[in-house]
Amino acid sequence: MIRALQEMGIVPGVIAGTSIGALVGAVHAAGRLDTLERIVRRLKWRDLMVFVDVVLPRGGFIDGKRVSEFIRACAGVERIEDLSVSFGAVCTDISTGREVVLARGDLAKAVQASIAIPGIFTPVRWRGWVLVDGGLVNPVPVSTLREMGADFVIAVDLNHGIVHARNQFRPGLEPPGKKKEEKDEGPGILESLNRKLRKVSLPSREHAGRWRRRKKEPLPGIFDVLAASLNIMEIQITRARFEVDKPDVLIRPPLAHIRFLEFTRGREAIRLGYEAARKALEGVEIPR
Repeated sequence: MIRALQEMGIVPGVIAGTSIGALVGAVHAAGRLDTLERIVRRLKWRDLMVFVDVVLPRGGFIDGKRVSEFIRACAGVERIEDLSVSFGAVCTDISTGREVVLARGDLAKAVQASIAIPGIFTPVRWRGWVLVDGGLVNPVPVSTLREMGADFVIAVDLNHGIVHARNQFRPGLEPPGKKKEEKDEGPGILESLNRKLRKVSLPSREHAGRWRRRKKEPLPGIFDVLAASLNIMEIQITRARFEVDKPDVLIRPPLAHIRFLEFTRGREAIRLGYEAARKALEGVEIPR
């Protein structure tokens, strides 16, 4: 999407992002999108395992410190105030349920808080708040940008159409858009987390036989359930917020066939985002 804007000579004066949007938005505001794109285009599932610093449950299974280090390396900027463009990372304070927009302070920590998916990443403490993924309150932060002074908002909604496409748990059911001859490179983050948890929660030997006899069809893993629940919630919140505050341009890349945290398909996602942006922006007069 950003590449399409650049080709059209559109330079944002304000950037706000929620979750993965905060990560991409921060790197773009730092002027280092090329660095992030190079990394994403060549990601393999083994590379992602570096970020899975599993800890005993204390609010989440992944500590997030390695993710923070990655953000810091990509952005090359320590503080939000040092960015060349005004930026806000949208988070949720789980103590109050309120939206918190971080527009000053440690950039990597702010993004880490915005992407702290509940149950997967540990929350981030920030000035008395306990922060998690901003998708719980504002998945597509149009209102945030208005409050930051934007008079024309171009929004990207990554959740469009994902419930029916992604939340399929019947064995052998291929997601739409995936060819049968394609082979996955590896188990991926969700599968790895589910496997680690199963090792911890295996039934005792005396109950194992009974457990095997009762088992008919495998249920989704705990992280699949968390991802599906977030999908449903964020779609409903986005729909409600658009009723009140619509963006001037809405871009909805067709990414429903790409699974939650399936970052190894970055090359494909970038292409689809670019095509969707060009189509959405065709014929639109953007104020300069």
